[in-house]
Amino acid sequence: MRIVGGKHRGRSLTCPTGKTARPTLDRTRESLFNILLQGDVSKGLLPQGTKSLLIGQHILDVFAGTGALGLEALSRGAQKVTFIEKAPDSLAALRDNIKNLKEQQSTQIIQGDALTPPKARPKTGDACSLVLMDAPYNQDLTEPAITALDKAGWITKTALIVAECDAKENITAPPDFEEVDNRKYGKARIFFFLRT
Repeated sequence: MRIVGGKHRGRSLTCPTGKTARPTLDRTRESLFNILLQGDVSKGLLPQGTKSLLIGQHILDVFAGTGALGLEALSRGAQKVTFIEKAPDSLAALRDNIKNLKEQQSTQIIQGDALTPPKARPKTGDACSLVLMDAPYNQDLTEPAITALDKAGWITKTALIVAECDAKENITAPPDFEEVDNRKYGKARIFFFLRT
């Protein structure tokens, strides 16, 4: 597994052994970040008044695992990434990856459950304009996690939420959000949600 674009392009990422982690495939990540960088305005993916979904933004990587999505975002111009992860082996890999890429100053790790996140601190700019989610497949965690993160203040009013799931799985838009697109990549499907 590696970073596929930006300043860290080609750099390898540590991945825990075993079946506890299922990182987003390189080709899926590349397709996703091409969408995010282009904004795909015709599909409504660029919230009104936003110049870029990625560059200079604060990103939230939920069910972060190895941090591949958030670190890809940093490599491609995001200003800061907050990671939420609870699995010890994934946290160890995430910390190694951040250290190896020398991104300690632009990252924050929250060791905890995305379904019961801590309250965001408005004065420190914790709320994020882009939320990347790669929950364990077929466990119906995405919708309740979005709801919990929103209630805790982690999601801005114009945020785009990007959620990966199994290609056969369907994610229902949480209250106050609408699905604006979804795309299939091999065994994965990516949903895009905006606030209504």
